[in-house]
Amino acid sequence: MLRSSKKQATGPRTFLARFNPLLFLLLLLYCISFFKWGPHRVTITIAQETGRHFDRLLAEYPLPTGLEYVFADPDAPGTVQFFAMEAAVNPASCSSRLSKITIRTWAARTRNILEQTPGNNKVLSLDEICLPETVWVPEPEGIHESADKSRLLSPLKNIFLSIDMAAPEQLLSWFAEIQEINEDPITWIYAVGDIMPDRSVDEILLSGPDGLSLVFGNTLPLLKNADFLIGNLEAAATAYDSRFQKSYQFKIKPEALGRLAESGFDYLMLSNNHTYDFNLQGFIDTLSNMKLHGLNFSGAGMNLKEAMTPYCTVVNNTRLNIISFGAYPSEVPLAQLKAAKDRPGVLWDDNGLEALQRMSSPDTFDIAVVHAGIEYADVPDASIRNLYQKCIDAGADLVLGSHPHVLQGLEVYREKLIAYSLGNFIFPGMEGWPNATDSMILQIGIYNGRIVAVKPVFTRLEGTRAMLANNQNLSARDRFYRLCADLSRR
Repeated sequence: MLRSSKKQATGPRTFLARFNPLLFLLLLLYCISFFKWGPHRVTITIAQETGRHFDRLLAEYPLPTGLEYVFADPDAPGTVQFFAMEAAVNPASCSSRLSKITIRTWAARTRNILEQTPGNNKVLSLDEICLPETVWVPEPEGIHESADKSRLLSPLKNIFLSIDMAAPEQLLSWFAEIQEINEDPITWIYAVGDIMPDRSVDEILLSGPDGLSLVFGNTLPLLKNADFLIGNLEAAATAYDSRFQKSYQFKIKPEALGRLAESGFDYLMLSNNHTYDFNLQGFIDTLSNMKLHGLNFSGAGMNLKEAMTPYCTVVNNTRLNIISFGAYPSEVPLAQLKAAKDRPGVLWDDNGLEALQRMSSPDTFDIAVVHAGIEYADVPDASIRNLYQKCIDAGADLVLGSHPHVLQGLEVYREKLIAYSLGNFIFPGMEGWPNATDSMILQIGIYNGRIVAVKPVFTRLEGTRAMLANNQNLSARDRFYRLCADLSRR
């Protein structure tokens, strides 16, 4: 909670008891001469990385005539802080002497902070955050030991400007003119990996009111908290029984799609290697049932034009465009699987990159959801990295990958984010495969069309249920940080 920096008034007796009267008189004379006869010297203590934001603020709201500021060492002898600005994580850690203005960074949702902000604080938007070359992400309990903290991608930063109400009138008037943001500018996109609700998961979902909790466990409140939730559906939603002859075939009861929508999912990828498990009829049924139950998709359609049409929506004033496509080793002949001018099917990488290039715009946040890679591989090979980077070159702001069935690292390319594989979120029967039960909910905060927050919440698949990883089982976290570091050195 953002606390007021205003202090309780100190009575004269208490004050004089604490301070030598002569020193008090000298300080009083200094303050009187400062404000009455000389220019109002405003001493600023400010972290270097915060300085440009203060300069930008002054460009829009110049200090009153007669006031100036300098950068000063707060620990220097004789420094009197009439006005100060600093970066701080905990507002309670900021001390103030005399009148003080503080600019702070804060890791929290803006809307919540606005509801708790006292009248002498204002929230200003921060729109100059750039992704570093390497993504390191903090967790609730702190930063992983091996993370290079100097290259940390900070969670959600906004500027919080506060003033002591005992400040000089000129400063109070200046502060009153500053316009704070009046709505939450952060759009939170959450993404999970593979969702395969066969092997009795669909029956559990449909078993009654507790079906969602039985499948999504303690991740359910998190899923529902997303502004927009993305996943990869690894099954056909059909009652059709004729299977395509391949290694594995998955299908679910169409009604289970409605339960997925209830759990918070807005968009499910269909351009994967299981949507066609029950042949063309099962594929067509899946498209129809997705629409029936209010789940959005792209990259699959009744013809190539439909498959190349992105899903477009507006979330919290953020315009999202999403396209999905595949580039995996397919057991179904591509002549059958790929969408064509007069044939239903999924979008493939050549047409997918073209669709991505067509949809991308400086005014939209553009997402490519790609099904590609080598199953159970720790790192993407050169061809996959090249493909995903091509997605960024074609205009994507974010690339979400799936198919390897295990977590792979994140990479920043041209200040955009690539998640190569988010693992198995719901996929029963994976216990025999190394790392195949570790996954995450990737939380991505978007402000002003740019990523300003990246936070993984690690999960673990326990049979047919997804659960948050606890402190005793953080193998996913340790492996993830190592893989991020490996990618940054390649």
